[in-house]
Amino acid sequence: MSENYTPGSSALPIPPYTTVLLSQRDLGLRVPINFVTDPGVSLRAACFTEGRYEDDSSGDCISNLLAVGFRRFELDLYWDSGRGVWSFCPVSIPPSLQNLTPLSTVTLFPGSTSASNFSQSTSPATTSSLSSQTTSTSPGLNPRQQTTTTPTLTNPGPTSTAESSLGQILPSVSSIPDTSNNPLVAIGPYVCTTSINLSTFTSQLLDYIQKTENTLGAHLLYLILNLHAASSEQDPDAPAPQPAALPEGPDFLGHQFADNLTDYLYTESTLFSDRLNLNESWYNIQNELYRPVEGYYEMNRTPNGILTTEDGWPSEAYIEFANSKRLLIGWGTVDPQMAGYNFTGDSGTIFGNGFIQDLQTDVRATDDGVITSGCFMNNSTDDLAQINSSWAVISTLPSFEYPTGASADLTPLLNLTSSTTNCGISPHLNRTLLSKSANTNSTAYSLFARSTIWSWAPNEPQNASTTSSSPSSDSEIFRCAISNKDRDGRWIVDDCSAKRYAACRANDGPYNW
Repeated sequence: MSENYTPGSSALPIPPYTTVLLSQRDLGLRVPINFVTDPGVSLRAACFTEGRYEDDSSGDCISNLLAVGFRRFELDLYWDSGRGVWSFCPVSIPPSLQNLTPLSTVTLFPGSTSASNFSQSTSPATTSSLSSQTTSTSPGLNPRQQTTTTPTLTNPGPTSTAESSLGQILPSVSSIPDTSNNPLVAIGPYVCTTSINLSTFTSQLLDYIQKTENTLGAHLLYLILNLHAASSEQDPDAPAPQPAALPEGPDFLGHQFADNLTDYLYTESTLFSDRLNLNESWYNIQNELYRPVEGYYEMNRTPNGILTTEDGWPSEAYIEFANSKRLLIGWGTVDPQMAGYNFTGDSGTIFGNGFIQDLQTDVRATDDGVITSGCFMNNSTDDLAQINSSWAVISTLPSFEYPTGASADLTPLLNLTSSTTNCGISPHLNRTLLSKSANTNSTAYSLFARSTIWSWAPNEPQNASTTSSSPSSDSEIFRCAISNKDRDGRWIVDDCSAKRYAACRANDGPYNW
């Protein structure tokens, strides 16, 4: 099973947001990637609501999240040892269910999961009951002037909205018909397709990367992997048991991602190799615009004149334009049942825990979303020697009320997200907004992503012909941008003929202007 990048029309950015995304990316091209803030999201929260894990709806959801501007994705992956697959479904699916015909019901009896312990029925009564409960549902980058590849848009089909009846004997397992997905399987509180596996996600990510593989559409993406053991199908509500067998060889996650995406991965081993000899890596690029700006990291020179660094990171321009890489993967949390996973098998491919994400736990904010402590940026000083915002990410504030209800107010969260970005911290969404997934309501998630903009002021850039301060035909001269102190230093369009002070950055002083 595979999915393509097909965002809904409501998720596609429109002017001026298209200009904002592109110009902000260009502004940060030379900044080391560990100091560039990006919006992040948990797929579990944004795509898998109400315990439903379906290929088509999740594919539409992920497409929408990519289209509205999310760049960091948290994946909760479950090792289903019985089938030997990494799945997004939190419960194990018996291998024999994959061969069931639609419109059949299987009751799983306590005990072993052998074929004799399943009872399958396709009676008219069963068919009627099920039907009434369910509604179907790496080449180099091209020149900037080349037209971007526009994804072919398709209207997403209807999705299931009703949970299936689980009967009197729990847990029950049902194969539910679905016209576009594989048959749905209901196990305890979960409804999953048998193919909602990691391979479905990587195929979609590959399609997205290939469709945006040009200088207008390319962006770096970051994946954080949380490892879980799938719950038993006989007791899906109980803690997951120790897997009968842990992944080996081709089932290592590094191998799984490399199968589809090896040409686009910037790996841990590549970073360490680059750091050992900057003369032959970051500074061996003819186009200086692809080199990371100095001052964000410490460098040493060996007796042989080789520059090295222990804490430096390359820029997006170096990774993306000079090397055609698009993706970094790092470890997140690991359940105790998966502690025996062979992380050594993925060393060199997947970054270690905390390497591309530094979760902030000391941030505090008011109820209306204004940060009161934990902010890295202090406008009264340019000295950040004692403070490091490298890879800073905030996921959840325990005392903050997130807008999860259908009629909740998004404003406090958007204020918090904007305030977090101003503090040099990447906001990460770990809640379902307004009780809807990004598949059914992309607008709320789009507003979250837009509130992380750090370059342009709100409602900027204005169209040159409709600038409020110059409604006449002379408004065509409003084709320049200035940093406005009254708008927190963000950009606004301005008259190109006006005289303004120039802002120059001090050598080796990223925050000294």
